[in-house]
Amino acid sequence: MSFASIGALRKFKMGRRQADKGKDKGGGDNKDDDPSKTPEPYNCTGNLEVDFTELCRRANMTEIPAIVTRPKPPGLQPVVETTKAAEASAAAAAASVAVDEVDTGSSGENLAEAFVPTTYIMRPNYDYMRPVVQVDVDPGDKKASVKEVYVRNWKIDLTMMEIFRQALPAVEKLHMLTLCNVGLNDATLEILGNFVQECANLKTLVVEGSPVKGEEWHRLIVGESNKVWNLSLRNNRITDLGARYLGYALGTPRHQNQTLVKLNLAFNNITGEGVKDLAAGLRMNRCLLVLDLSSNKIGDDGARHLADVMSTFKLTHEEVVERRVRMRDQLSPDRSGKSPPSSRKTDRPTSKGAGVPDKKAAATGGKGGAAGGTGSKGGKSGKDAPADKKDDKKQAKTTTAQDAANANTARGKKTSNPPPVQVDTKSTASKQQRTGKTTPKGTRGFSHGENENPENYEQKHPLDEEVIYEDGDLWVKIGNRSIISINLNRNSITEKGAYELLRAMKYQTRVHNQGPKNAPIGLMRITLAGNEVSPKSETYQSIMQLCAEKDPLKPPSSANNSRTPNDDDAQSMVGSTGRK
Repeated sequence: MSFASIGALRKFKMGRRQADKGKDKGGGDNKDDDPSKTPEPYNCTGNLEVDFTELCRRANMTEIPAIVTRPKPPGLQPVVETTKAAEASAAAAAASVAVDEVDTGSSGENLAEAFVPTTYIMRPNYDYMRPVVQVDVDPGDKKASVKEVYVRNWKIDLTMMEIFRQALPAVEKLHMLTLCNVGLNDATLEILGNFVQECANLKTLVVEGSPVKGEEWHRLIVGESNKVWNLSLRNNRITDLGARYLGYALGTPRHQNQTLVKLNLAFNNITGEGVKDLAAGLRMNRCLLVLDLSSNKIGDDGARHLADVMSTFKLTHEEVVERRVRMRDQLSPDRSGKSPPSSRKTDRPTSKGAGVPDKKAAATGGKGGAAGGTGSKGGKSGKDAPADKKDDKKQAKTTTAQDAANANTARGKKTSNPPPVQVDTKSTASKQQRTGKTTPKGTRGFSHGENENPENYEQKHPLDEEVIYEDGDLWVKIGNRSIISINLNRNSITEKGAYELLRAMKYQTRVHNQGPKNAPIGLMRITLAGNEVSPKSETYQSIMQLCAEKDPLKPPSSANNSRTPNDDDAQSMVGSTGRK
């Protein structure tokens, strides 16, 4: 073989190797590294540590916050039953410790070096300031089933909130979420309100130290699937605007919150106007039990609004209209806001089908009615046909007028309905005894009286309660008795505002003593420390005395508790509504 052919063969082999190398470089690995390719959506597994880390990696975060177990203060060691074997092992351990102490001597330097702290953990500098997500898990689960999540002292931006929106709803056992000093804004608050509804078992939500300009805090408690019953919004600089949103979310004549039990609004900037809006929500709400309004700017006007809601209050125009709608639906359950079906389609045949047999019957039977009946023409009596037409026209007019009135009511327009009148339970009962008819009840349990059986109390809609007609207005006789605790510490309430609260508590006590035994007792605890009212005043002492008598932990006395010493003062109030 010549040298030329050998050189050509070498060039061919080298070129083939280079081509193979280029083919290997341009293989299937480049397809995975294509930046234009959209990654597949990640399905969360329910393990917060795995899901959170993967979502942060997909969001191209340079530093991923660690998932750590929340440290707990040291508590008492569990008591373990001792046996002979355990006592022997403990004695041997004590003996070994004594020998070690003898060997090491009593030098203070050696003891200091051998001491290892157990109540805290030593960390390098700046590790404490790094963002972490603290969790509380069941013992032995290794962060697989997270029960509580705590995020403190680092800003949650839009990207991190989106990660929480995907990861937290997948955690089934999550029942508490705490966000403290996280720098929320309107966009992140909206996302938080959306994914809170997706958490099936989330009961406690704490958002503190994060003022939001829009103050749309009501997003955290709205929604049919929302299960939050404990909401804490302390130190968020909430003003009367945020209180108005929260009051609307608590209750309106048509919609009421049925889950929230405790609301904490301490250390904010709420004034009497904000309390007025909150009290407007409590007019129809019968679920909230505990309200904390400490360290705000509430004066005597705010105390008066709360007292009116707990005793008796006047119905607004919107509430009167909704009350009439409910009465109509309950007295006529078949209608339920819809026009009744026409009688032409059900009771009477069509005119086209009814005319043919009438002519045949007239031809065969004649006027005598041999085949068509006696005294009839065409199978119909001459008097019945015009009467049916008149009835149809009258019914059509009635239906049209009623539908127009319903439409005006739904749009909020005033109709020509008569003004509300006082419900006379005695005349209604005597009329039922004479006629033997009772007032029908719908699905909402409407009844004119407070309760038919004084020994049995049934929770009803506030608009279905007994009302009083006074000076052209309708007054609810029994206000909100569901709320049992109000914290008004460190406000600006004087003797005048304290007297309004005392009046409401006396009224609730009188109503409870005269009603069923299992009815709500009303306000049981109210705190007024740090206000302008003197703790030594008679009003303040009377409030504390009523709270002590209603204390559920107080041991029952042998005396008859059917009446309290303050009932005589409550009976002396002018008017049946308990207002001065």
